[in-house]
Amino acid sequence: SAVAIAPGGNPYVAFEMSTTTMANPQQMFCKSGDGGMTYSNEIACNSLAAGKPCECCPPGLLVKDSMVYLLYRNNISNIRDIYCAVSNNYGLSFDTVIRLDFTNYMINGCPSQGPEAIFSDDSVVVVWTSKPMGEYARIYCGTFHRNTLQTGANRIIDTNITGNMPQRDPVISVRSRT
Repeated sequence: SAVAIAPGGNPYVAFEMSTTTMANPQQMFCKSGDGGMTYSNEIACNSLAAGKPCECCPPGLLVKDSMVYLLYRNNISNIRDIYCAVSNNYGLSFDTVIRLDFTNYMINGCPSQGPEAIFSDDSVVVVWTSKPMGEYARIYCGTFHRNTLQTGANRIIDTNITGNMPQRDPVISVRSRT
C-alpha cells in the first residue's frame, strides 16, 4: 500500500485488493476528509488499462492539488510494465491511464517491485525495475508532465553495469528548495 498526504493534511491511500487466491487483483484508492478518522469507499483505479494489476507489486501514490497519480505494475499476459492511473478531481474517479514502461517485462510471477515517484517542478519523476527480453533487471527512470501527462525521458539509470548483475528496489527523493 501507499499513503500520500493531500492538501489540508488528509491521508489518501492506494492498495491492492484481490481474492484469497490472488485472482482478480485491482488497484484501489480511498481517502479521508477528516484527518484519517473515516475513509471514503474504495474505488478501482486500473479499469482503463488492458490486463490487470500485478498480483503483489506495491503501488506508488502522489497528490498535487486536485491531481492524484496512482502508479502500479500492470500485467497483460505476464508482460508486467509500469502504468499510472490519473485523477483530476481529488480521487473521485480515475479517468486517464498512461503507460510509462515499454520494456515488455515478461515474467511468469510477480517480481514484488512497484514504482516510486516524486514531483520535480512541473514533472512527475518515476523510478522502477524492469527487464527487457534477454537482459538482466535494470532500474529505469521516466518522466511525464503533471498536467498534460505528456511522457518525457525514459531510460536506464546506470548503463555501465554489465553481465549478470541485476538491479532492484529503486527509491527516489527530492531535495527541498528552502
